[in-house]
Amino acid sequence: MPIYNPAEAAAPTREFFLPATLGVAGGTAGATLRRASIILNAAGEYACMTFEIPWDFTAIVSAEIIVIPLATQANANWDIGVYYASVGEAATTHSETDAATTYNVTNGQVFAVDVSGILTAIAPGDNAGMYLAQQAAGHNVAVLGIRFRYN
Repeated sequence: MPIYNPAEAAAPTREFFLPATLGVAGGTAGATLRRASIILNAAGEYACMTFEIPWDFTAIVSAEIIVIPLATQANANWDIGVYYASVGEAATTHSETDAATTYNVTNGQVFAVDVSGILTAIAPGDNAGMYLAQQAAGHNVAVLGIRFRYN
């Protein structure tokens, strides 16, 4: 009996999710998904995520910080940034930010902030420290963590 074993066209997509691990001057946790999040409720507060790029990484499919906005905004002013480096490199070998983009969000609706544009030179084994910072009063947000899809 013949066995059908089609050739794989591309590497399979893999993913991981890491919760936000540090909040600076944040608020208190709320209900539902926010229990495992960091609340940013004042300008200048930020949430951090630290992770390693997997050794089987070849390309980003998507990289997003998952948040729950605590207000409806046509221009939520959140900055994103990252430092990343491999073992043996300076911790600040790669530094990228996006302080220009604003986001159209709805209060209480899960939203994905695309961070793939600030990971331009990542490589397998890189250690990354990423943040989302609230830059304007009233643009409050609960930060759940980062979802990283790759092949």
